[in-house]
Amino acid sequence: MKRILTTLLLVAMLLGTFAMVACNGGNGGQTVVDLDLTGTYDGSAVTITFWHTMGADNKALLEDAIARFRETYPNITVEHQ
Repeated sequence: MKRILTTLLLVAMLLGTFAMVACNGGNGGQTVVDLDLTGTYDGSAVTITFWHTMGADNKALLEDAIARFRETYPNITVEHQ
């Protein structure tokens, strides 16, 4: 009896997983964010404080990412804490 119950439970879990995968909204499983940011940034100087929990081990990685961000957006200063 336990073996039949276990098998039925496994089949139900697999069917549930397949159902969730099949119902992804038709966008290939990607999250779609539709933001219209036209005209919201005028190019003035902005400072952003980036709070993270990455620790000191990732300081070089963060500094590199922030430096590349500053190349693209020179008027936006990012401070990480």
